[in-house]
Amino acid sequence: MRGDAGSEPGLFVLWSNARAEQARILAVIRSQFDVRGVHEIHWSPQETARNFDRFYRGRLVPPYRGASQRLKGDGPLLVVIVVDHEPRYEPRDTLGGRRVVNANFFDTKLRFRTWTGGTTIHSSDSAAEATRDLMVLLGTDASSYLLQHPQPWDEVIRSHRRDLIGAHGWESMDGFFTALNHAVPYVVLPAESGGRPTDQGSGIEILTSAYKELVAVANARPVGGLLPPWGGRFRVRIGGSDLQMGFRFVGDGFLDASWERGLLQRRAWTAPGLYSLGPDDALETLAYRAVAHGAGSDESRRRHVAALARVLGRPLGSQEWADGRALVDELLRDRGYGWTRPRDPYVPIDPRALGSRWPLAEHIRVGLARSVRTLAGPGGVPVRAAWLMTRDRLSHHTPWLKQLPGMRNLVAQAPGRRGVAGQSGGGVSAALIAPLPPPDETRSIC
Repeated sequence: MRGDAGSEPGLFVLWSNARAEQARILAVIRSQFDVRGVHEIHWSPQETARNFDRFYRGRLVPPYRGASQRLKGDGPLLVVIVVDHEPRYEPRDTLGGRRVVNANFFDTKLRFRTWTGGTTIHSSDSAAEATRDLMVLLGTDASSYLLQHPQPWDEVIRSHRRDLIGAHGWESMDGFFTALNHAVPYVVLPAESGGRPTDQGSGIEILTSAYKELVAVANARPVGGLLPPWGGRFRVRIGGSDLQMGFRFVGDGFLDASWERGLLQRRAWTAPGLYSLGPDDALETLAYRAVAHGAGSDESRRRHVAALARVLGRPLGSQEWADGRALVDELLRDRGYGWTRPRDPYVPIDPRALGSRWPLAEHIRVGLARSVRTLAGPGGVPVRAAWLMTRDRLSHHTPWLKQLPGMRNLVAQAPGRRGVAGQSGGGVSAALIAPLPPPDETRSIC
């Protein structure tokens, strides 16, 4: 059998409405790819709608029941894990726009959809997506799975009764971060207390470049009821308790967008089994937040600013906070960053530090925005749910409506055009099989 060097893992999901063509589909998959395992998964009825929404990074607004369940079916689904020994990357038209994907998987998926009708077949478009899908569907990562299944499929379909990982909460903080490690680009921002993130409980701040993906994988519930478009506070059930966490994303104004991107690029793998900031980045973000956000106690704020002053060799004068702002201002200029106002109204800010000419008016504006959000949140859930259900029904029966603003994300994937000659992406490194460090233990799922 061929080795995995230059190969890529992938998977196909046959939703229950497509399983009438199961034998035909499996025959084609086996002729084109190295099949390593086939699993039949039974979701619990009460979690099926939520599982669909999380898997497709969907609406995530209870009590909405999405069109996915009706169109794809709520019966047992089939997951086929494969290895593509000659991956070929080419541009294709996807729901997310024109993207470069593994054309072998993508084109095969579209072929199957002509047999089954609609979007009743899913496939991974890249090694990273395969790792994410395996983690949420079966609780393992691609690297571990292939180590457990080094030989071709033995033609036995393994059956599982399970929902998406984390559907009923997380047993521990370690399990929570293990899932994020294999599914979401993220970094944990430093705690005001200086403690380890895994010891914090509520109050963890997580920065990501994939906001909805983070919410979906974490199975997080917005504190205000509706998914806030600017990031904010979420409840995540861990160890039987609901912990509050802050989810931040690139471009949300929590920090300068260039700074946020840099923090994700420079993130470090740390001993507790998660991604966090290095010492310099941690100190600089803490000092900025101490001045701009008024985050933490007065004592912790003074400590962080004083630490930055020592590192920069700029001792504080008698006007500590004025000097502190000057220190951070100098730091931002040196790094090419700027002061930003968080889009999340619940983030405390110091208007004077952010350069506001009318601090009192700024406080009033933020307070009003916070009050409106607090009052509208719970009442907006059923309204939002009713709108989404009505929109899906209209788009299903009146296809041209899908081209209107707010409806376009419902457009089914169109058959991709052939890529430009010479743009084949074959020879993808086997390192893509495990894009993030794997957990210490190998999970058995069979």
